[in-house]
Amino acid sequence: MKIRILQEFVTLAKHRNYTVAAKELYITQPCLSNHMIAMEKELGFSVFEKTTKTFSLTPAGKELLRQSQVILDTWDKMLKKCSELSGAFMPVRIVGTPKGSPRLTILERAGIPFALVEMDNHKSFVDSLAEGVADIAFYSDCRGMEGWEEKLRKKGLLFAICHDTSSWAVSFMKAHPLASRDSISAKDIARYPIRINSGALFDTVCFIIKTMFPPDTELFFVMDPVDDPRCLVETDFEDHVHICGLSATQELVGLRNDMMLLTSVEDLSLEVRNGMLYPIKPRTKELKEHIKQILACLAPESDEASKGW
Repeated sequence: MKIRILQEFVTLAKHRNYTVAAKELYITQPCLSNHMIAMEKELGFSVFEKTTKTFSLTPAGKELLRQSQVILDTWDKMLKKCSELSGAFMPVRIVGTPKGSPRLTILERAGIPFALVEMDNHKSFVDSLAEGVADIAFYSDCRGMEGWEEKLRKKGLLFAICHDTSSWAVSFMKAHPLASRDSISAKDIARYPIRINSGALFDTVCFIIKTMFPPDTELFFVMDPVDDPRCLVETDFEDHVHICGLSATQELVGLRNDMMLLTSVEDLSLEVRNGMLYPIKPRTKELKEHIKQILACLAPESDEASKGW
């Protein structure tokens, strides 16, 4: 069995949704479905439950998932070790940037090698870099957030403002009271709870959302009990409002026909400045040089670019 098939299986098991998994894998849903059918035939046992309406794995499927994750982790470690022994430079590992992002095109044109690292929904970008899971991370400007700079310093990280921005979006159920209004303002949205889907990023996302509203606006935030952004695909948001990055919201909410998505709201600033997190002491000299190149491309006017170096 090819490694690629195991990667597809793990991705499908993670999302529990063929459409979402196929989009991440850049293949069609029928193609993914056919690959899984062929995989089951090759294995000789059922991996997916056929009797339930919701996506679920058989006991054998759960064990296959566990062992597949071990195999893929070993595969990644093997490639990394072989690359080190051969003298080849490992690409800059980036978290917090979707495929197709304009900033990646800039890096490609600059000849900077990179690889996208999938975000752990239960781990912050800061922790991902501090633990060595990724080398750099792109995220919204959090300067001004209490304890933010101190936290970065303790984790051995720096933050540089980039010259681009990210678009965010507002979404809610079509049965929501706001859905019947001809126009919606920031004041209207502030009347309802704002739901956050990541416990690891709860405080950070709350801070970013507060900066979008007029000063002194009182907001009430709630944590989604599922604590997983993928719950956007199926959860009932009741009278809550969801505010998140446009690309992520479009990818998940766009699969539903019972939700509304707004990219423009009166008195609400849905364009957020981006920044880049990077280590004070990169793991190799080559990585340090590549980070300098990335800063020169994406944050040329930042005073942080040489701080600590």
